[in-house]
Amino acid sequence: MKILLVSILLTYSTASFAVNLAPVVRDENRGVIHMTAQEASTYCDKIGSRLPTAYEIAIFFNPSGVKFGPKLGFEPIKINEDHQAFFYNYQTYTPVDSGPWEYFDLWSSSVRIDYSYASNPYQFNIFSGRLIINVDDANETVSSVRCIY
Repeated sequence: MKILLVSILLTYSTASFAVNLAPVVRDENRGVIHMTAQEASTYCDKIGSRLPTAYEIAIFFNPSGVKFGPKLGFEPIKINEDHQAFFYNYQTYTPVDSGPWEYFDLWSSSVRIDYSYASNPYQFNIFSGRLIINVDDANETVSSVRCIY
């Protein structure tokens, strides 16, 4: 299977933070390629990139849903210590037009620290705007990939 690399970068920036996400990984027929968490991480490494953190995905797709202190309606995103912890509200998310996106989850590199499935990274659901953890084994679950630059 050949993987199509598209050179367009999408950027979201705030006054102090910028996120550059490459387009979703697709095959030569423009179909979305789904990978396990480990395959996604390896893929991004091979192209000189990395998976985005849960914070980077949240700030890119739903900046008004990200806060750094407790706020009514925002849930704590408790992640591994080398990633930015934050509070998140998916209800402020405006779904992306389904046109070129389809509906799928995107892998992050952030792992929740107080969860029994501690090896499973957060995923971002394009349809709902939720940051989720799949209770299935991350080495069996497949999601889409967008690397960060």
